[in-house]
Amino acid sequence: MQLTPPEISPDVLDAIYQGLLERRQVEVDYTNRSSDDARRMILHPLALVVRDSVHYLLATVWDFTDIRQLVLHRMSAARLLDAPATEPGDFDLDDYIRRGGFDYSSGESIDLVARFDGYAGKALLETPLTPEQAHEVLDDGRIEVRATVDDSEQLRWWLMGFGSAVEVVAPQSLREDMRTEAEALRKRYEAS
Repeated sequence: MQLTPPEISPDVLDAIYQGLLERRQVEVDYTNRSSDDARRMILHPLALVVRDSVHYLLATVWDFTDIRQLVLHRMSAARLLDAPATEPGDFDLDDYIRRGGFDYSSGESIDLVARFDGYAGKALLETPLTPEQAHEVLDDGRIEVRATVDDSEQLRWWLMGFGSAVEVVAPQSLREDMRTEAEALRKRYEAS
């Protein structure tokens, strides 16, 4: 589903671009999704990533060294500072993405076994989850897919997108998570 891109202040965009280009700190007023109040922060911009129409700034904040993802549309103001930005010595954007920086992973791998209705499963034969993915066509026409994947929120969102066209068989913890979500969905629709 292609969503309408959120609006980004042109002044914010200019300050972030300049901060990245000139490797300078940027002061921003940033509102988290869970808050209504903006918080002023000093950022050390590292990279800009556009994903699903959302602009993510990878940056460190103040003197901390952990890399944060901040969306530009939640910045109500930005001001380029004269101070140089500092960059963690080992930062590599390609490596960050390759290691799952945008997968919201638990950091653990799981051995996924899922049964897809024929139509949905055929797509995974054309575009496998991993190069090592294995599959089997079951007697009922469903396709059982086996792959070692990162355990992540993105995996759960993706699986839920198949609705009743997928059954997670293993691991048991993921199967239980899917059952809990399905039960909550059932209750929501019964309530209305």
